[in-house]
Amino acid sequence: MSVRGALLPARTPRGAFRQLVLCEARLALRQPVGLVVGLGLALVMLIIFGSIPKFNVPDKALGGLTAFTVYIPVLLSLVIAAQALWGLPGPLATYREQGILRRLSTTPLPPAWVLAAQVIVSVCLVVLAMGVLLGAGMAGFGVAAPQAVG
Repeated sequence: MSVRGALLPARTPRGAFRQLVLCEARLALRQPVGLVVGLGLALVMLIIFGSIPKFNVPDKALGGLTAFTVYIPVLLSLVIAAQALWGLPGPLATYREQGILRRLSTTPLPPAWVLAAQVIVSVCLVVLAMGVLLGAGMAGFGVAAPQAVG
């Protein structure tokens, strides 16, 4: 698909969208603010909560679960929120500020494709961060694997 880092011209709309997603992914990896904030903060909180002995004691009020186990979904939703608040709107605001959106409006590229590419990249980063967070919880603190993916 690429020759020495240069993108080849897209011949089909599907190819153009794929190249747009790849370009957005590269840009997201260069400035991973949402990923770093969400995953970094969640990992720090995971380590802190996992280190508190009282959080690892089963509680009858929680149905026999530990407080640490109950906080895992909260930390996962923190990753989603961080990507939604810092990772997704940031590049779009930058595109508008730098006039990129105006320049893209002169191309045959539909404006919704830019947003769709951003959403696809954000969802992929969230899934990756959630996997890292769950992996760290299972490996470092003995958190049980989720029973259902959803």
